[in-house]
Amino acid sequence: MNLADIVDTRHTVKAFDAGRALPQATVDQLLAVLHKSPSSVNSQPWHFVVAATPQARARMARATADHHAYNAAKIQDASHVIALCVRTDMNDGPTCIAMTCATCSRGWPTRSTWRWARC
Repeated sequence: MNLADIVDTRHTVKAFDAGRALPQATVDQLLAVLHKSPSSVNSQPWHFVVAATPQARARMARATADHHAYNAAKIQDASHVIALCVRTDMNDGPTCIAMTCATCSRGWPTRSTWRWARC
């Protein structure tokens, strides 16, 4: 399947089966691909916050309540939720898009592991 076929066959998921979970190997493979995404001068100014537990997904749903409340059920019912966080300045720490990293129970990752963190 080529890229055009993939784009043509994509669809928007309106609801998730809360009783169904992605295998951890699939999540790990997705994160490995995300970490290899190219960037200007190989700066890779991002990390990913993964919410895999009901408590972490509920925290992410609360973080989106002001602007995206209609997504709360999707966030809570999904197997995993991945938030993309970016550094807006190469000298600063990352800033999460659409939600704050306060949703992650471990806070900001250390400089050596800033690309992603698990909630």
